[in-house]
Amino acid sequence: MSITLDILEKEAFLIVIVSIMIAVNILKHNNVLDPVYYFLQSHIRNKKILLCILSTMYGILPIPGRIMVAVSMLDTCTDGSKDRSGLGIVAYLSTHHYYLWSPLEKSVLIVLASTGMTYIQFINSMSAYICITLILTYGYILFAVKSIDNIVVTFQKPEVGDSRKAMISILLLGVTILLCCIDKSAILYIFPIYTLYLYIKYNPKNILQKIDWLLVFWIGVIIAISTILHTYTDQIKIYAENLATMYGIHVALIVSFFAAVLLGSSSRFAAVTVIMTSIFGLIYMPLFYIVDYCGYLLSPSHKCVSIGNMYFKTKLIIFYKTIGLLSLVLMSTAIVHYFIL
Repeated sequence: MSITLDILEKEAFLIVIVSIMIAVNILKHNNVLDPVYYFLQSHIRNKKILLCILSTMYGILPIPGRIMVAVSMLDTCTDGSKDRSGLGIVAYLSTHHYYLWSPLEKSVLIVLASTGMTYIQFINSMSAYICITLILTYGYILFAVKSIDNIVVTFQKPEVGDSRKAMISILLLGVTILLCCIDKSAILYIFPIYTLYLYIKYNPKNILQKIDWLLVFWIGVIIAISTILHTYTDQIKIYAENLATMYGIHVALIVSFFAAVLLGSSSRFAAVTVIMTSIFGLIYMPLFYIVDYCGYLLSPSHKCVSIGNMYFKTKLIIFYKTIGLLSLVLMSTAIVHYFIL
């Protein structure tokens, strides 16, 4: 019964996802954000650089489910009639380098609290991996995403009256995001309230037909599966700890990686890292952190995979090739550093 209640509690996040989808449809259909995008385009002529900046702005928001905000906001400035499959990977990459450096992220805080490291020590130990991730993220946007000039819409100068009408909605969107950043639990009701405001103001027609119900369904399935898997977190951690203790660091790395893949959670991959660090010593923390982080990135029980993949119709094989390449580079760098150099 407790598992069922836990699943239902986690599934409440679907309300946020649906409300964000509705809000973005209203914003896009009524050109609410056009004045903001026109201002940015008038100062940043290169659309590749603009996309880098926008994906970064949307990607570092310290709120739960920020990839849903990222993909939705990227939707408002791109042309839905064009091939936007590359944006699924852009949204995923831009929302996940956060786990390597942010002092607000649970995975970072868990490691700091458990190991006694300072934040500066953590950043110093992770600096090479942060640089690699950022280089590959922005390199992907600049060189791998096809036809960015056609994907990113060219916005025309809005009328003064239109800008003024949109101003309240834009300011309220900023306040909504700010409140969610201050209180992470606020996202469960702040976004639905903002969506209700937009619905009353713009009175859109057939709005429910514009929601991607298939995406909502699969996110719900993944939330349920990941919640069930999370009930076995303690057993998985104990099993991983026993194998690591018995067979040494090489087996420990493999076990640690697959434990992170199974758990598909930032806080839980960090917990596995802490266990392995306690066995092998603080010097190996960055090695296990990177291996477990990559397991988390590739986890099928990680709902961001489906959101990034399905929202922009990104082919799963291309998605995993790109994220897999990033993971391979990060893990290879860590292994070479610890076992070869």
